Amino acid sequence: MLARCVLLFCAAAVAAAQPVTLYLVPNTHGTVAGWLVNFDEERNIVLNNYLLHLDRVRDDPNYRFAYSEVPNLISFLQFAPDRVVELKRRVAEKRVEFCNGFFLEPTINLSGGEALVQMGVQGLRWYEEVFGLRPRICWMIDVTGAHRQMPQIVAGLGMSALFFNRNNPTNTAAFWWVSPDGTRTLAVVNRAYAEFGGKDSLFASTEPLSEQQYRAIEKIIEAKLAYSPSKTTLISLAGHGDYSLPPARKQFPTEFLREWARRRPDIAIRFSIPSDYLEALLQEVASGKTRLEEYQGDAGYSWDSFWVNMPEVKQYYRKDEHLLQAAEMLATAASMRGRFGYPSQEFYHCWINMLMNMDRNILWGAGAGTAFKDPEHWDAWDRFTAVEKQAMRTIEESLRVLAGKGDAVTFFNPLNWKRNDPIRVQVGAGRQLVGPACEAAPDEVGGTICRPELPSTGLASFKLKPGSPIAAEPIPLPEFIETTHYVARVDPKTGALASLKLKANGTELLAGPANVIVADTVAGMKTAAEHFLFPKPKRRLVATSSEYPATIRAFRGPLSIRVHISSDFHGGSRLERRIVFYRDHPRIDFHTRLDLRESDLVVSADFPLAGDVIERARGIPYGFSAIDPRQATAGAILPSIRWSNYQLAGGCGLAILDRGLTGHELNGRTFSLLFINAVSQYRNRPNEMLRGLGVHECEYAIVPHAGAWQQVNIPRLAYEFNAPVLMATGTGAPNPTSFLETSSNVIVEAMRRVGRQIEVRLYETNGQEGTAQLRLWLPHRNAALTNMMGEKPEGLRASGGVYRFPIRPQRIATLRFEVDSTVPAPVAIRNWASLVPPAKRGSLEIRILKTGHPGR
Repeated sequence: MLARCVLLFCAAAVAAAQPVTLYLVPNTHGTVAGWLVNFDEERNIVLNNYLLHLDRVRDDPNYRFAYSEVPNLISFLQFAPDRVVELKRRVAEKRVEFCNGFFLEPTINLSGGEALVQMGVQGLRWYEEVFGLRPRICWMIDVTGAHRQMPQIVAGLGMSALFFNRNNPTNTAAFWWVSPDGTRTLAVVNRAYAEFGGKDSLFASTEPLSEQQYRAIEKIIEAKLAYSPSKTTLISLAGHGDYSLPPARKQFPTEFLREWARRRPDIAIRFSIPSDYLEALLQEVASGKTRLEEYQGDAGYSWDSFWVNMPEVKQYYRKDEHLLQAAEMLATAASMRGRFGYPSQEFYHCWINMLMNMDRNILWGAGAGTAFKDPEHWDAWDRFTAVEKQAMRTIEESLRVLAGKGDAVTFFNPLNWKRNDPIRVQVGAGRQLVGPACEAAPDEVGGTICRPELPSTGLASFKLKPGSPIAAEPIPLPEFIETTHYVARVDPKTGALASLKLKANGTELLAGPANVIVADTVAGMKTAAEHFLFPKPKRRLVATSSEYPATIRAFRGPLSIRVHISSDFHGGSRLERRIVFYRDHPRIDFHTRLDLRESDLVVSADFPLAGDVIERARGIPYGFSAIDPRQATAGAILPSIRWSNYQLAGGCGLAILDRGLTGHELNGRTFSLLFINAVSQYRNRPNEMLRGLGVHECEYAIVPHAGAWQQVNIPRLAYEFNAPVLMATGTGAPNPTSFLETSSNVIVEAMRRVGRQIEVRLYETNGQEGTAQLRLWLPHRNAALTNMMGEKPEGLRASGGVYRFPIRPQRIATLRFEVDSTVPAPVAIRNWASLVPPAKRGSLEIRILKTGHPGR
């Protein structure tokens, strides 16, 4: 307490010696896709709130505010067209700022990297096309954690700063945040996005402020001085909670500012836009007056339920983003090699749908059910299904253009390396592929597992012949299941994975039964389960799969040994677990089908590890994060994209691959893959999907390994598990063809056409500086490295057709290749009608005049 008093005294002394300016930035913070109400009610009320702020700009010469999110401007264009000229004038006067270059304020932790980049690309392009400007800030004021690649993404998009709240990894309000490749971005972290907004405060009071209220404001400023790197330039993101309105007292801010200046002439308060603060701070930094510290690493994570809620949302998102990126690749190749029109407008609409489903509460799975499925209003499932249909249509059409007609099957590998991992195909009953090793899957009519040799980002065709692949035959459960890579044992009573030993050195990786399905709960504890989860040791254990007798069947085929486990589960629920042990592939696949009959449960698959975890690595958008869990304070439950790895003392490790199960938890030596956080209601509102009753399909895999995860290419294995090989039947049988090849240290997520160019985006995957190589087997002339917007080109020269360039750890690289033909530029959306199903378009015309907080 004494130290804190001294600190505040020093801060006050500095303030007395130098003029202090507090840049107070009003903002109204809502969602765009619906949270507690449907899409149409949400957008109406949020727009009305913004219009009230614009009214205050008109009525009070000292008022300014921040305007965020493209969808809120689309609502403005539709419902307030008579005020567009006024809005543009206020922006030009710097009394209103479009404060977010992203299309909206998404969750930044649950998508792949390309979706996050497109959030910026499409946002900046929209502002430029519609309003003739580009916002300079990435405004992420409601995220619940941030990863170490955000500075590189923000800088790569040409923006100046990242604003966020919560989980500040430093003890200062502004710092240089440095990504693993060395890119740095100014990060500004306010402690809340609605300061001065409590009951009877500056924004809520309808009367002149009292002496006590002025003293409270002084205390807030004193705390900011202690927290700020600048002792003369401060910032506050101000408002009265979510969906904030302008100050309730009509005479504010001018009346308040006049009285404040009389009381405290040494501290100026300016109602501002974010760039006012940004310019003042950067000027101090440039002059040497203020020094900013540098930070490398992630910000902390909180609101852990968001990584687990509503797995079907996260699974569908993962599926769609891989399909859409594959469709763009195939359409690029087909348009360059055949008579195929590149569907640039359709792809643009797909990306807008994907961005809308990155709205925080949608991808978090934290909202009323109406935002996800609604019979009358545009919802998340409308957007998911639209993307899937368009992507699959383009994939099939492109494959037929590239492969021609015939009686063969053509596969497309969207990944930039040769692969022959086990894939699932459906070629129809009574037919089989000629060439690749295949195995008929038990209990699946026409289902086949094959291992075809596929070229990098390319096509391979196979003829069909009559007959069926060799079927996996029933066998007694083996005491030991031995493959090229490991020896495993399955408990004959419970179906748990009882042992897993590496063939390379005999190391046992498990400390006890694994893939045990566990149900626990936080019900009755002091937490809102839809938002916050205690770590597993603090949750109350309800049941485990080992408590229920299991029926176990085993099958042996030419490619695998399969184990099927059936059992009852807690509360009348049912479990169907399938494990696939491949004879000559390191991956072990799991498919758990949970028919859940009770809510208010957290369900997971647990894997106790036979050693201390000395490194915890996980996939993040366009990169990875690795920490020492014995020292880090990041939390037990972390959002993970496609994979996480647990390196044990002694050098061995176990990786987990997932298909949209993003909540990965580590407590001591036990890893838990979180399936679902089933919560009976969301803030007293119905949401059947969040409630969790019914069938859940959970697909995941483990990869045991003797060395570091980089040595066994865990990121590549994770992409193989997530990026399906795509196929078309009734095609010709051209020779295997690759469209793109690279060195082994990068992964390509995007290949698309943009105007007269082909764009390729890739990233370094192992955290090691080196040289990247790329060969594009499509007609082109020149090549250049650019920023993420395709600007600031740095020319590349090919040697023998191969482009080489230095690449720093986890660098995200964008390349543009000049081509002879042009594809049309998509037209920026100005209304939603072209995206909304016809039966729901009438709801777009609904006009609601309410203001404030929707649903309250």
